[in-house]
Amino acid sequence: METFDVRQIVTLATKIEENGYRFYTYMAERLDNDAVKKLFAFLADEERNHRRTFEGMLAKLRDRKPVETLPTEYFEYLQTYTDSSIFQQEMSTQEMEQFADVPAALKYSIDREADSILYYHEIKNFLPDSEHRIIDTIIEEERRHYVKLSELAKTMTTS
Repeated sequence: METFDVRQIVTLATKIEENGYRFYTYMAERLDNDAVKKLFAFLADEERNHRRTFEGMLAKLRDRKPVETLPTEYFEYLQTYTDSSIFQQEMSTQEMEQFADVPAALKYSIDREADSILYYHEIKNFLPDSEHRIIDTIIEEERRHYVKLSELAKTMTTS
């Protein structure tokens, strides 16, 4: 086992939120449906706030010495999971275009919010107890995002 630095998983969380911000901002500007645009603009702001929260966590953890031991494969799993399942790193404008219609954008967003919730539950075990309340708050906000997106998607299919 290798020494594990909790800052690595917080850095991944920061990237998730940054990529979510980019996606929601792009879609809010691109899509024609006013309700979707409004929700995506709101979600972009939330993702930006979450990123700032994780950046603050990183600052507090800056002087923390790596003490956890974790199989290398586990960190690789977390990294691969974030790159492939959650808001993808470096998603180009061209790649985002595949979600440029309302149903596709909503489905993609719902799936990413669910994946984020799972990731944050997973990393909570590796964070200092002092950060658990913050993670719980973010998880709850991600759940609300999931519900809002799901409710909007449902109204779109019934109208």
